[in-house]
Amino acid sequence: MLASGDPEGGVPGGILVLMIGYGMRLSAVGIVVGLLAALILTRAMTTTLVGIKPADPVTFVPMPALSFLISAAATWIPARRTASRDASTALREQ
Repeated sequence: MLASGDPEGGVPGGILVLMIGYGMRLSAVGIVVGLLAALILTRAMTTTLVGIKPADPVTFVPMPALSFLISAAATWIPARRTASRDASTALREQ
């Protein structure tokens, strides 16, 4: 995401949005795949689950929400650090 008139590279806000968007999309895919796998496995294990329904909302709601919050923090911290750096300085250091 290049800024108009900025020959040095991307705008810090654009870099932040790009990195967080990518990380959160990846997290969302992982959470959805994990939920589907958990639903399938709990259906298969209904005989061994005592006192728990196969699609227990107490388990299937807070855990994905917590995972999403943790992945948001894990994505936001490095994205903020990256966006705060000057692109030309970072390229010269490498």
